[in-house]
Amino acid sequence: MRKSILKIASQTRATFLEDQSLPRDLEGYCADLSEHLLRELMMHRIDATFVRGVFYTDRGPQPHCWLEIKCEILDLTATQFSDKVKEHIPDIIAGTYAKNPRYEAIKRY
Repeated sequence: MRKSILKIASQTRATFLEDQSLPRDLEGYCADLSEHLLRELMMHRIDATFVRGVFYTDRGPQPHCWLEIKCEILDLTATQFSDKVKEHIPDIIAGTYAKNPRYEAIKRY
């Protein structure tokens, strides 16, 4: 994924985290943050798709939202599952579904 896209994603996440009333792991804000990032990317003429699906934790599937860019995941809120998986979850997940098997897209908008 292009560095310019990751920079926009990082800035968007940081802006949301400035709101001290939000949980630090952004639990429950996947749709809001994904929609906001989608608008930001559109302003930069970057095509992205909003995705509803599931994130498979060690405790089972959890409903989740993220973006896709050229069939790659761009997720700013997977940190909400940090306590539900063994591996470390970075602040931003960007990559293919093959490298991120915990994701399953159900509907694209």
